[in-house]
Amino acid sequence: MNGFFAGNVITPKNGTLTRVPISGGSIFKYKPNASFEGRDTILINMFNSLSTYIGYIVSTSNSYVDSKNDYRFSSMNSNLDIDALANDSSTTGSKTLTKVSISNGGTASINNNLIHFEPFDNFTGIARIYYTVCNEVGVCNESQVFIYVSSSIDSDTNQIYLNKNKSSIIILPDDNFVLTSSPNKGGQLTFIENNAYNYKPAVNFNGIEKFTFTNSNGKLFHVSSKIFNTNNPTFFVKDDIAYTPEATPITINVQSNDIEKSKFVINSFTNSGDALSITQNGALFTVVPKNNFKGTIHFTYNAKYIGSPSNNVPANETGNVAIVVSNQKPIQQVYSINAIKNTPTILKNKSNLNAYNINIIDNPYHGTVNYYPGYNSIVLNGENVSGYNMLIYTPNNNYIGPDSLLIEHCINGNCSNVLINTNVIDKNTTCFNDCVWPGDANKDGIVDFTDALVLGSQMGKVGEERVDPENDYYPQAASNWNNPFSENIINNKHLDANGDGIISIEDTVAINNFYLQTNNITNENFSIFKQSPLDIIDANPGYHYKGDKVKFYIVLGIDTTPAINFNGINFSLTFSPTKVNPDSTRVKFYSDSWLTYTSSYFDMIKKPIVGRTDMIISRVGNKPTSGIGIIGEINIVVEVDVNGFQLSDDAFNYHITNIRVTGNDGEIYALPDITKRFKLLKEKAPLDNSQLLLSPNPTNGVVELYMNGGYVINGISVHNTSGQLVENITNLNTKNYKLDLSNLASGLYFVSVQTPDGIVNKKVEVIK
Repeated sequence: MNGFFAGNVITPKNGTLTRVPISGGSIFKYKPNASFEGRDTILINMFNSLSTYIGYIVSTSNSYVDSKNDYRFSSMNSNLDIDALANDSSTTGSKTLTKVSISNGGTASINNNLIHFEPFDNFTGIARIYYTVCNEVGVCNESQVFIYVSSSIDSDTNQIYLNKNKSSIIILPDDNFVLTSSPNKGGQLTFIENNAYNYKPAVNFNGIEKFTFTNSNGKLFHVSSKIFNTNNPTFFVKDDIAYTPEATPITINVQSNDIEKSKFVINSFTNSGDALSITQNGALFTVVPKNNFKGTIHFTYNAKYIGSPSNNVPANETGNVAIVVSNQKPIQQVYSINAIKNTPTILKNKSNLNAYNINIIDNPYHGTVNYYPGYNSIVLNGENVSGYNMLIYTPNNNYIGPDSLLIEHCINGNCSNVLINTNVIDKNTTCFNDCVWPGDANKDGIVDFTDALVLGSQMGKVGEERVDPENDYYPQAASNWNNPFSENIINNKHLDANGDGIISIEDTVAINNFYLQTNNITNENFSIFKQSPLDIIDANPGYHYKGDKVKFYIVLGIDTTPAINFNGINFSLTFSPTKVNPDSTRVKFYSDSWLTYTSSYFDMIKKPIVGRTDMIISRVGNKPTSGIGIIGEINIVVEVDVNGFQLSDDAFNYHITNIRVTGNDGEIYALPDITKRFKLLKEKAPLDNSQLLLSPNPTNGVVELYMNGGYVINGISVHNTSGQLVENITNLNTKNYKLDLSNLASGLYFVSVQTPDGIVNKKVEVIK
């Protein structure tokens, strides 16, 4: 580890630290004591100051497994057996393939310590396998296999994105490629194995760099890399988050978490249109929210270095401040919570505020409820339980069945009633504290796709199996997992929904089964960052007609607002069911987008209420990436009324809400809601080629034809590039038709559709 202003060092408790001076700083070498396992802390005194230390947490284990990525290639529809452990190592010498957590582009299984991979029919592109390898003492690690499955495409172009001073993997179609055009901006390529290189741009370079590989048959593989001019991480100035009730001023010391604050002075700050005023008094900022404002106030401050001259200290650093203005009242007016016979249930609001209080209006009929105002630590059934404003519900002895209690949640005189319905069930458990609720991976009291984001960042981790796990939504006892290398602040036992001792795609089943079920009181929250790189855009902007099939692109990142350090994202899309056919909504995330390029991934879709679609896509492992562009698509059909007439409105709104993102170190934060406008035509537009939709295109067999604009398909003809008729279908009267082109050779074809008003034409490409 490097420490560049280090003075004195506080010796770690469980090891020794030696310091080696170098030009401009020091190198520290840590050696754990014999037989020590766990986490140790190192404190380094900065500037020989009395108050400023930098801390390092070092995790040590009795052994270590070093797992490395593997790179392979194959032709379409060809199976592979992969020795993924060949380049992995263990300090004990033993290595065992323990689990394939997820695979993309095909199925993967373990056979004799090999990974057997079978691609999906006609799949082409990069398949991914995420696996866990362990040694004989239970120490594990995760890695990936990337398989480039090729077709007969003549050439490929690969667009990659990365942050300044970061590197990226380049995966080629096979090992027959050589570099024929080097990176044109000073970047370096290092061969890894088989068909993979590591690409690293020049130091501090940002912009676009290109290079090309060519195989012996003259096939070209172009790479265009866009390197974002990301800010260097601040070392001394740290971002701040504070919370205040609505219409309540707050004073915050923005330097309370900064390093060596006495050597920096705040010389400027920005204002916010969401605040009545922001005033500064040294490091203290007083923020007065606007009346009736609810949300997040953002501003920045600039800190100037005033200490002794040093080449290693930046002249200025900028801090971001987020003030969340909200009463953080419970999201729901009614909660349904499972309780266990003869076992207490602890209810805690997850609010960041201590300004609220709870009043019990109606006691339960078949139990008791005790309220502990303020912060309390009590002994309950022999266990220590602590929390703020705890409600503890206990059913009557041996009672099984429904019960309810009514409470009032108040803050600054603003009160709302909350009905809590309990369902007391008979289960073989007495767990009531730090229990696993299958699916609630982040312990926020509700199962939703934010839990799937947490799963994504910890995929493949291994721990202790749960005793008698059950696929049912009730509190289950589990031993804490001991993983000294995990960055997750929540013990990983809560992510292991099925209790098998490993976090895998199988744990998403509980999220799907128990979606939106609650186990505690949940409160509203707001975005921490103002700009959102997410957008939903119409693939064919303009007006649409009744019965039209409309495609929207899911865009994550644009040139002016790139998506920086994203590991996953989930959000809700809501259309009025009177405007859009709720059964028509289809979501597809692309397997070749920038978000999934260097990682295995998974996605999930749910329709919890009529008109709303929830969706998530997440990389696996805690390795965020950056990029811009389309990551998927959403298809809908515009609704018509019962008489078949066009809707009377010429436009309506749709909404993108509940946006959550996983960033660095597994951090989850919210982005602002988005409202968009959708335009409708009251009369049919003239017939146009754009009204004929072909999907998928290219295709390996069947392509669906859909006529927009209120037109219907009467006949279909298909010609090859020589003008020869290869398919002809007549006597149709439909808006959509599935056309089977599987008997045609690979190539380009022309599809003509006869309508009552004329002919429209489109090209389709067949790839075998």
